[in-house]
Amino acid sequence: MMGGSRPKEGSAHLYSYTEITTFRRCPRKYYYSRVLNLEPVQTGWRIDFGAWMDELLNAHYRGEDWAVKQAELTEQWEAEVLPFTDDEELLEVPGLADAVMHRYLERYPDSEWEVLHVQDSFRINGIGVTPDLVVRDTRTGKIWVVDHKTSSRIPDEWDLMADTQHLLYVAAMRSLYGKDEVAGIIFNYIRSKLPVQPRLNKTIKKELGHPDIYDVRRIDTDYDTLARFAAENGVPPYDALNERLAQLREVDPFFRRLPLLTPQVSCDIALEEARETALIMDVAEGLLEAGYQPFPRTVLGPAAGVASCNACPFKELCQAELFGLDTTSAMMLYKEREPLDREYKEVSTLA
Repeated sequence: MMGGSRPKEGSAHLYSYTEITTFRRCPRKYYYSRVLNLEPVQTGWRIDFGAWMDELLNAHYRGEDWAVKQAELTEQWEAEVLPFTDDEELLEVPGLADAVMHRYLERYPDSEWEVLHVQDSFRINGIGVTPDLVVRDTRTGKIWVVDHKTSSRIPDEWDLMADTQHLLYVAAMRSLYGKDEVAGIIFNYIRSKLPVQPRLNKTIKKELGHPDIYDVRRIDTDYDTLARFAAENGVPPYDALNERLAQLREVDPFFRRLPLLTPQVSCDIALEEARETALIMDVAEGLLEAGYQPFPRTVLGPAAGVASCNACPFKELCQAELFGLDTTSAMMLYKEREPLDREYKEVSTLA
C-alpha cells in the first residue's frame, strides 16, 4: 500500500479536517487520496483566483509586501500558464487579483486588528486545523478567527454556518487562549469580480428631463463607483438612483465581513463528531491492513452539483474498479502525493 506515515497522537492518527470531511462524503475518495496517497497528474502550474488571493492575503497579514508576492506569482504564471492556455478565466486571474487586492486594502485598513496567527496549524485532540487568520480586536481585546472566502456571490449566513470547519478553528483557539478570550468567527467575504462600470441611457426620458443611468436598480456595482459615475456625468439625484445608492451604502456587494459569536456547545459538538469520525477512520485503516476493504463508494449523479462523481478527481479510477476493468490505464492519470510538510502545534489534551 502506497502512502507515507501520518503523525500519531497516542494510538490514533492525526487527521486534518479535510481528511475527515472527505471520508464523510465518500470513503472511497478518502482511500484514493489519503490511503493510496494519490493525486491527479497535472500538466503545468494551476492556480485559481481564490488560491491567488490567499497568497496575497497571507503575505499582507504576515507584514510582508503583498506586491512582491503578486510579482512572483505573475512571473510564474507568465512562464507556466500564459503560453499554454486561451482560457479567459485563467487569463484574467493576475489582473483581477491585483485590482481586488487594492480595493480590499482601501476597504479594510485593519488598524484595529493585531495579527496573532497566519496559516498556522494546530492539533486539538487528534484533529488538525489550519485557520486562515487569527486576530485580536484592539478595541475590545477579543480574539477572532478570520476565514477568507472568495466566491462569485455572497453566500447567505446558513451557507457559512453549515460548514462546521470554523467551529473546530474556534475550539482550537479557545483551547489555546481561553474560552472567554475568543469571541467567534469572522467570515471575510471577497467577491471574485470587479464592480460593473455604469453607463448612461442613450435617450433622455421625458419624465426625468435629464440623463439617467442604464438599469440603475439592478446594476452590479458598488456605492463609490456608482456615486462617482453620476457626479462625473452630471446625473442629478432621482428616485431610482437614490434608492440604489442607499442599498449599496448599506450592504457592499463585493466585500463583506460577517462576525458570528460562536456558542461553546456548537464547538463541543463539532469536535466530538470529528473525533468520532476519526475513530471510524482508524478502524477502517486497521481493517484494510487485516485484508478487508472498508471504503465503500458514495455514487452521486450530476444533480448533486459540486458533490457529484463527475467533479471527483478519482472518477476514472473509481469507475474502472467498479466495472471490473483493468485499472492500469486509469492509474496513469495519477501520481503519488507529495507529503505535507506542516508542523501542528498542540493546543489541548483535555477538550
